[in-house]
Amino acid sequence: MLVTGAAGFIGSSLVIALSENFQIVALDKRRPSAALINAAKKVKWIELNIGDASEVNSAFKQAISDYGKIDFVIHLAAYYHFGIDWQKEYELTNIKGTKNICNAAVKFGAQRIIFSSSIAALEPPEKGEYLNEESPTSDYIPYARSKSEGEKIIKSTSYAIPTTILRLGGVFSDWCELPPLYSLMKLWSKPSVFGRMIPGRGISGFPYIHRRDLLKVIRRIIECNDALAPFETLFASPPGCTTHTELFGGIRRACGAPFPLKPIHVSPT
Repeated sequence: MLVTGAAGFIGSSLVIALSENFQIVALDKRRPSAALINAAKKVKWIELNIGDASEVNSAFKQAISDYGKIDFVIHLAAYYHFGIDWQKEYELTNIKGTKNICNAAVKFGAQRIIFSSSIAALEPPEKGEYLNEESPTSDYIPYARSKSEGEKIIKSTSYAIPTTILRLGGVFSDWCELPPLYSLMKLWSKPSVFGRMIPGRGISGFPYIHRRDLLKVIRRIIECNDALAPFETLFASPPGCTTHTELFGGIRRACGAPFPLKPIHVSPT
């Protein structure tokens, strides 16, 4: 099994969990920490830039040499930021890097590619409508555009080898290592009037999933590989979403008295 972005927030936990049952080649442009190496002793680590096709091909070739085959490629590596401007790293990592991973997976005979996309990459639904596996991707922000292009690459690759697009909700941990969610927790835990402000009517929101539950989803996809279609698009999130009003109430109650539970609605613009 080959995992990209293996030293990241999701990848690090995934390689630790799966290394108990699988031989894993872990790819990342960053050197893994000593703690991560120690926690996943059986994992083979390769530092590389997935935007470089020759480095990617070399890593796949090494995996074949060491283990004889590559069953699954779990492609987690991605760049993101929260600005509105397109960054060259989107093109290098999210688009070119995905092409390189897919080309190498086909060349070296991988059994299936599992690609981490995002619900944030989808076209926001109209009022009264819901997102589902058939919902179209969007270019409304640079990150969404890059993931939309990635999904197109994955779908085109499915004609050569099986692929799965996994559209993730907001992935958090016990330490709330999800920047947008953390920023809301930080804001709404303030005792001042600013800690009571909710943009708009508070009915918008996002689906969240704990990292440990995401790992279960990925493991289940691997277990059900033979029953899956050559191309699948799946959600990794609970049904519906957590609205800002629900999230606000939960955060304020956790803070305890004397934090008022009544929000102040302000214009989002």
